[in-house]
Amino acid sequence: MPLAIEFKAGLKLHYRSTQWVVADPAFEDGQLRLRDPFGRVELVDLVDLHAADDFIPIIPEKDARRFDPRSVILDTYPEILVRDALDLEAHIHEYETGFASGREDLPRPGEPREAYNPALVPVMQRRENKARELVLKAHPDATGEKLDRLVRKEVERLRKLARNYREVGLIALVNLRKVPRRNPLGHNPPQVVDAARKVSAAHINRSNVTRVNLALAVKREAEKLNDGVPLARPPSNRSVQRLLRVVGKAKHLFGAAPTRRSLDNRPKHMYQGVLSTRPGEYVLFDLTPGDFFCLHPLDPGVVQRCKCLVGMDLYSRSIVTARLVPAGRAIDLSFAFHDVITPKRMLPGWPSRARYPYVGVPEHVVLRVYHLPEGTDLAAIPWVLPDTVVVDNGWIFTSRHMRNICKLLGVTILYARPYTPTDKPQIERWFRTFAQTFCQSIPGYIGSNVQQRGKNPEEDAVYFPHEVEARIGEWLATHYHFRPHGGLKHPDYPKVLLSPNDLFEVGLRTAGLLVAPLGQDIYYQLLEALPARIIHDYGVEYMGLYYDHPDLGPFRNQLSQDTHLKHRWIFRRDPRDLRYLYFQNPRTGAWVRLERKPTAFPHAQFTDELLQQAKDVAFKKTGHVRSPEEVSAALDSLVRGIQAEVPKLKQRRRELQRMQEVLRSEQDREDVLGEPVTPPPPPPPAPTLSKRPFTPVGDIPRDITDLYDFSDDDE
Repeated sequence: MPLAIEFKAGLKLHYRSTQWVVADPAFEDGQLRLRDPFGRVELVDLVDLHAADDFIPIIPEKDARRFDPRSVILDTYPEILVRDALDLEAHIHEYETGFASGREDLPRPGEPREAYNPALVPVMQRRENKARELVLKAHPDATGEKLDRLVRKEVERLRKLARNYREVGLIALVNLRKVPRRNPLGHNPPQVVDAARKVSAAHINRSNVTRVNLALAVKREAEKLNDGVPLARPPSNRSVQRLLRVVGKAKHLFGAAPTRRSLDNRPKHMYQGVLSTRPGEYVLFDLTPGDFFCLHPLDPGVVQRCKCLVGMDLYSRSIVTARLVPAGRAIDLSFAFHDVITPKRMLPGWPSRARYPYVGVPEHVVLRVYHLPEGTDLAAIPWVLPDTVVVDNGWIFTSRHMRNICKLLGVTILYARPYTPTDKPQIERWFRTFAQTFCQSIPGYIGSNVQQRGKNPEEDAVYFPHEVEARIGEWLATHYHFRPHGGLKHPDYPKVLLSPNDLFEVGLRTAGLLVAPLGQDIYYQLLEALPARIIHDYGVEYMGLYYDHPDLGPFRNQLSQDTHLKHRWIFRRDPRDLRYLYFQNPRTGAWVRLERKPTAFPHAQFTDELLQQAKDVAFKKTGHVRSPEEVSAALDSLVRGIQAEVPKLKQRRRELQRMQEVLRSEQDREDVLGEPVTPPPPPPPAPTLSKRPFTPVGDIPRDITDLYDFSDDDE
């Protein structure tokens, strides 16, 4: 047990290979005064003294007082018991030294008293005098033989208390008999306690049940632990429920099931959070359903619940991207990366305070670096070049396309542990702020669970997804990024509350603005790469369809120089819009847009899921799919008559969701390339394989509602 050292005049110690003596007075200006054998005095800091390897206090055994770690629990005892222990300590000091404080340099008025003067009265007599004083204080009527008997008992008690006090400290003087000793586990048998712990551990990954059922499960388990024999004195249900509250408190037994699983997944060893020192060092990504309904862009009579894909800069807590996506796919994540590394433009109708202030970086520098026209108003939403992204184990974050995008941008992926949202607590906390401040102001708010949901929240929905996304951007630029956050503090100014924009500005001043060199073909680089394939005379086959373009002529039936791809060619696609495939000419570097053939409607938009459904429909009708012509005809029939093919409302909603992804792909193309999308030309007559004209690269339809029949009447 370590010694409790009291630095006072006369204390000897070994320090720096020399024996020192504490001088009188012991302290000067907060430092200890030490005198060496030659009489020279030196001031030493206590921190340096304790840190020295050769520091050894020289304390006689009779004066040694050891420190007991149990003394730290004095604060848990009732105040009256601690006060009684301090009074008893003063009594022991007085009969041993003559002073209640135990120090001659801190006497009380009238000390030392005559009955406790060490120079006049021996220690045994002083102890007996103190015992008589305490007995008369507790029993003022005691006299004669009764008084002598009580004094003898008190003398023996004082002797034992003084000995224990020298060994363990003040805690030895606490009257533990008066300390409440309530066993939190109650008087339950050991089998019941073990059964309660076992049932609590087994309930972590299960759904919540009532306390009565848990108590019954504990009783059944206790009987099994007792070798199948019923307990002699089984506890009552109330006793078992009280036991479960104690045993299951740390496991969140009666709380929310996700919280219970999250607490169980915490590491058993010591750990710490990720520390970011500059903007973009760590970017957190997460995908979660929004707590509101939106109108479907293709059918306002149908409401949907979009998912919110969010990226947060850990250093400044800035939201660098926030997108509403129908289902959440890997392609959505690639364009979210584009939002992270590029400035965001202000949308029409946003107030002037939503404009980026350009305090750390001049405006013309930003516009020139990102090839933006002069006069472009950028929103007060920061952008960063991520060094590491922290994501969970959702399938869009573990996809091959995610790894390819991070490899393209030079970004490291840091995966959180499965079912452990506390690995990304900052963005999880932001979703709570988002739900409480933004989502609740949106018509069609549904709450975070069914118990908070109104009667018919879908009837209140008035916004389309792109309108809600615009409102999210405005809320970020005008409110969230300017609001001081309690968790944002700079080490040099810990008492100053900062906003995300303030801390982002500090990061720009210290670390600078890192820019990703984006080429003009960044849009095509962000698309998903298909498995390498051969270019045949008829073009390229993908999912049962043929795609072709005249510029593929020099590469037909030719092998590429890439041995890693087995001499095949790479094509890219947007799974939300499979009208086209994209191929980069290895000689010129230009990108070629391949169109499908044969088809009567080359501009009819469709997704990969819609194409797979068309193949399933064709297979059900004929029992086989022999040629791309059959697949293309089934696809044209499906996209031209979604309502006729899918009369059920639930299936129709899935079709509308797939068509909404097409609209999202068009918006991403326009945002990245900056190219306006022109309306489609009128459908040409049925083409042949040899004479079908190819559509120019720039002719991409924007309004697809004219291509489909969304009437409510069944055909």
